[in-house]
Amino acid sequence: MNDFIDKIENETLRRNLKNLHSTLQERVKVMPASVKYHQNWTGGYRDHVRQVIQKAMELYRLLYIDGLTKVKPLVGFTMDDVILVAYIHDMDKLFRYQKVNQPRDGREWEYAEVPAYDDSAKITQLCAQHGIILGDNHLEALAMHHGGWSANNKRDMSPLAVIIHSADLISTYITNHKGD
Repeated sequence: MNDFIDKIENETLRRNLKNLHSTLQERVKVMPASVKYHQNWTGGYRDHVRQVIQKAMELYRLLYIDGLTKVKPLVGFTMDDVILVAYIHDMDKLFRYQKVNQPRDGREWEYAEVPAYDDSAKITQLCAQHGIILGDNHLEALAMHHGGWSANNKRDMSPLAVIIHSADLISTYITNHKGD
């Protein structure tokens, strides 16, 4: 992950995200991205997040750096924001699952007993503890990264939310394989 984090231009954000990643690194290496669906293997979380960051960066480049989007100008976010939100978009999942002693139906992981909270609340808390203060654009992208499946389902999504949602879909349904 540090290879992506190193691409962040804002020195403070880069340092703070590296510190957050260092704190979570052991969980990132072993947790699945899901217990049933996409990247549901040991280490699947890492594979999924790497794919989402990579695809989100590619979409940002295609739409805004290569100039394919002329109608909706880029306002209010940078590649740093794309990398940050792609990295943290599913971070709550690092605390949501647990390994089972006896795998059932080929599944090694199950839901853990954790307090009920909004996914974004846990992510915001972890970021704040590491000096990363999320703005409205980040929070909206987190809340909407599942698109129509988001609990906060609304019609309009910010361009940042669309990029993260699209990259998440690509990882989940197209590049859903080990070791990317």
